[in-house]
Amino acid sequence: PPIDANRVPFVADEATLDREGNVLLLDRIKGQILRWSPKLRAYLSPIPLLGSPSDFAYSRESHRLFVMYGDGSITVQPADGSLPERAFSHAKRHRSTKLVAIGPFLAFMGLYEERLVILSENGDRILWVSKDAGLSWGFEADG
Repeated sequence: PPIDANRVPFVADEATLDREGNVLLLDRIKGQILRWSPKLRAYLSPIPLLGSPSDFAYSRESHRLFVMYGDGSITVQPADGSLPERAFSHAKRHRSTKLVAIGPFLAFMGLYEERLVILSENGDRILWVSKDAGLSWGFEADG
């Protein structure tokens, strides 16, 4: 169940601003994203997650949250929490060092293979750069 952020002090693991001016605060331990409204000077309903995430990113263009878990799975959901997380993609051969939303795309750097991967707005791999192989591009369904 979501935690009442007004009663539990914590230090956010990561934070970002959404396009409505709300502060999104990742709480890995509780598996949720807290939303602070500076306008209301209060917390909005927290966004429960499927588990303890390793990272998250926010896209201003699509107003969506992307969440990565330790097994490499990446989920997506509206940043207002109006719909639950759904599968988006999977970083199957490598772990991510950091998710970054760039316009309609999502990018991450592979931790073990030193590989940059860029995903389309649908979760398909469209560009990958590896230290050993150089630049590759094209559409690759991540199934």
